[in-house]
Amino acid sequence: MVGLGSQRLLLLLSLLVAPAVDALDYSVRFDVAHESGSAGSFTVTVREAKAPLAARRFLEMVNSGFFEGNYFFRVVPGFVVQFGLSGNLTRQQVWDRRGPLRDESSLAEPDWNMRGTIAFANAGPNTRGTQV
Repeated sequence: MVGLGSQRLLLLLSLLVAPAVDALDYSVRFDVAHESGSAGSFTVTVREAKAPLAARRFLEMVNSGFFEGNYFFRVVPGFVVQFGLSGNLTRQQVWDRRGPLRDESSLAEPDWNMRGTIAFANAGPNTRGTQV
């Protein structure tokens, strides 16, 4: 629940918007509330061809409501904003029991971590979980 200084940002709701360019791609809109009362949103377009396992897991997490009520818990300006730990311990444990998501060959592509992209966090080979 760390945010920008003493301020916190909360993911209020995630909605599956629509299929994107390709039938295997999709977009998700995240509505965000700031503790100051301001609000906004951002949209993530997932391209399954880039990382099929991650794309499917992300969609399952969205459809299960996993991200609802999550906070951005790590913010490093100019580098990363991280979320994907549920404040609902039972919900988090369900996903943790599924085990880590194995690596995909597409992670070796040169654009896998470009500005404006998202990826599951990892702590080494085959350790991706719920954090994005």
